[in-house]
Amino acid sequence: MKRIWLTGSLLIVIAIFVGAAVVVRGQTLDPEYAAVREVDVTSGVIAIKGQITDSGRHYVGYRTEYKNGILSVRIKARIYPSTPSQGDIEAAIPNKYDGLREIRLVSGDARTAKTIWSE
Repeated sequence: MKRIWLTGSLLIVIAIFVGAAVVVRGQTLDPEYAAVREVDVTSGVIAIKGQITDSGRHYVGYRTEYKNGILSVRIKARIYPSTPSQGDIEAAIPNKYDGLREIRLVSGDARTAKTIWSE
């Protein structure tokens, strides 16, 4: 009986830590919830500005992947706001990409993509 209580308690603690990690780190936002209003590409920086249309999520950052002239950007958002961002997307990505032809917002599993800039 003691072993069952101990195992159950351990599983609850693990679930709490996993849930907290998801809330704190954020998840990749589906591109359909990102309304991009401006993309400015210069030789030094790629600036992406917009709004998250899902009112329960707040912008926390981005991740990029570059392949064959296409820059894939994953917008990270979380439910719990640690900053007063109000859902504004303001990404300043260092432009270190030669031959950039297209910028896409992609979902976490890369199945959904939305082109936001092309040459």
